Amino acid sequence: MQGYALSADGFLSREFQSPELLGEDVRVRVEYACLETDSALDDVCPGGGLVGVVVECGEAATAFQDARVLVPQVSACGECDTCRRGAATVCPSRRVLGRDQHGGCAETVVCSGRWLTRVDELITLEGPMAALAAGPALRAYALFCKAGVAAGEVVIVLGTGATAEILALLATSRGAKLARGVGETSAEAIAKQLSEQGCTDRPQKLFVVEGESNLELAIQIAHPSSVITTAIGVGNLDLQTLFDRELSLLSLSYGHPDLLPETAALIVKGELDLGAILSEAVLGPESFEQSRQAQSDGKCLVVHRA
Repeated sequence: MQGYALSADGFLSREFQSPELLGEDVRVRVEYACLETDSALDDVCPGGGLVGVVVECGEAATAFQDARVLVPQVSACGECDTCRRGAATVCPSRRVLGRDQHGGCAETVVCSGRWLTRVDELITLEGPMAALAAGPALRAYALFCKAGVAAGEVVIVLGTGATAEILALLATSRGAKLARGVGETSAEAIAKQLSEQGCTDRPQKLFVVEGESNLELAIQIAHPSSVITTAIGVGNLDLQTLFDRELSLLSLSYGHPDLLPETAALIVKGELDLGAILSEAVLGPESFEQSRQAQSDGKCLVVHRA
């Protein structure tokens, strides 16, 4: 199969061996895929959340033949104790598109049929928006659900990119009091936003979507009994500060695929308008740099073949 991947010569198209199917696996011909560069690896086609058509099925997944489906970034076994306890994203045998195997910048991807969401009369998303639902929208919604945000609570989003923008949209749509922070002046900017909303001393729900310095900042500015939810590695944390102020730290590596139908439904019903988050382009050698630019603009690049 053909696909685009990083190499010493740049982001170029070349031939790759197509993975074999296991019993519950399907092969999906990619229509649109989210291209986010922060986790791209050499010689592996990147691309996480995507939408496409099933062109081949394993013996235990034949019901998906010819179906148009949303494909999350993570596939898990679904049978181990970890999966049965609702933690499929950290399944010991999980497979991550764009990391453990080729992702959406390949012509086809292989994934478990167990975690697919059909695009049908109930989920009527256009191609680019469908891919966005399976990518950063799923990640943002999973973070939001993990933190358990309720109306009226104080939400602070630290970081840039599509996931941060979608978290902010979710917070405002659910009636939370939102503050945003980016860069060295984040602490002052957040304090001002909170003061203007009359919530300077309440516990908060803080989200860190990129940058280890943002995680350190979250611990620094969090009020006692606040909850910090991070989508990045924790690095060298000041655990004593967490303890002294009774802060709770939650982490999330990938959006749980069980939340994908609900995420897509929010977009279909108009409760989550992601039009301003979407950037679209034909897949090509320039796509990697286009993706970086989109991320810096708070967007997600969705690519498709000419």
